[in-house]
Amino acid sequence: MPRILIVDDDANIRAILRYRFEKEDFTVDLAENGADALRRVDVQTPDLIILDLMMPEMDGLEFLSALRSGPRTDGIPVIVLTALGRDPYGNQTNELGATDVVTKPFSPRHLVEQVRKALNGKCGDGGHAVSPVNHNREQHGLDVGVRPCDNGVLTA
Repeated sequence: MPRILIVDDDANIRAILRYRFEKEDFTVDLAENGADALRRVDVQTPDLIILDLMMPEMDGLEFLSALRSGPRTDGIPVIVLTALGRDPYGNQTNELGATDVVTKPFSPRHLVEQVRKALNGKCGDGGHAVSPVNHNREQHGLDVGVRPCDNGVLTA
């Protein structure tokens, strides 16, 4: 079973996503901010992370930067889930290696599809996500060309 980490300060979002992903046979871990997520990643490395940007203590961009600085964690696929849309943080999330950006409001079913695509190493627009096989891009000497999937604005 794939293990995902859901990082969001909204308890309702965490509960909805936990229910949906467990129903789809994923193992789900939860964190309410970036600092909590780093501690959880240190204990158990997830196959993929769903990450909110606006959180207290440590926001999503700070978390993503810290995640990418470690050789054990730099290739974990990350789907950013945000109410901010693709702008103004789209370039920063791309530079930090986010696999995809999904905007709130969102469809949990569509998010499950995006997670499955990211875990299989492909995005909806033909781009390539970082697969769990390539957790460490530098180790393999590959530029996997991480690009966000083209999923547009999702509706509930």
